[in-house]
Amino acid sequence: FLYRIDRILLQTGDKAGYYCGYNHPELAKQKIRRQFDQVASEFDGLVQWLRLARSASNGDRPLVTADELKEADLLEAIEDSPHLQAQLADVAHKLKAGRIQTEAKQKLRAVLEQLADNGYLHKKSSAGSVYAATAKWSLLYEQLEFVRQFEGIDLNAGQEVTEHNQGELF
Repeated sequence: FLYRIDRILLQTGDKAGYYCGYNHPELAKQKIRRQFDQVASEFDGLVQWLRLARSASNGDRPLVTADELKEADLLEAIEDSPHLQAQLADVAHKLKAGRIQTEAKQKLRAVLEQLADNGYLHKKSSAGSVYAATAKWSLLYEQLEFVRQFEGIDLNAGQEVTEHNQGELF
């Protein structure tokens, strides 16, 4: 079936998920460009969300497949920090979710629901207060890495490299 619709099955680099690619990408350049433009328009909001989620959960790594997010835990951290509240407002604006909401709880719920609707999170409970990260984050990381390599973005840019010359030892 995939061959008939010009698709192939691919696996993310971390082996956490599968997705479809084009069997003949050179024939689907316009479709690929539109899909990539759509994802690229969300990059900033998604990266901001990753930073917010990591800060709110005091994590030391970005979200990966099957990581669990509890709305109550995130909300507690966000309500305790004006910085995280501002970050949430920025994420909501960039992801176009809950922008008109005034309370952090409403903004957070709108962002979580949008991430679930777009396949980045999966609701683990019927109440929707516990979410699991999906393998779509793995695909996002691969797309970000592609952009970094294609655009020639240096990961060390902006970091001062100081070379200390010790001189001669006596």
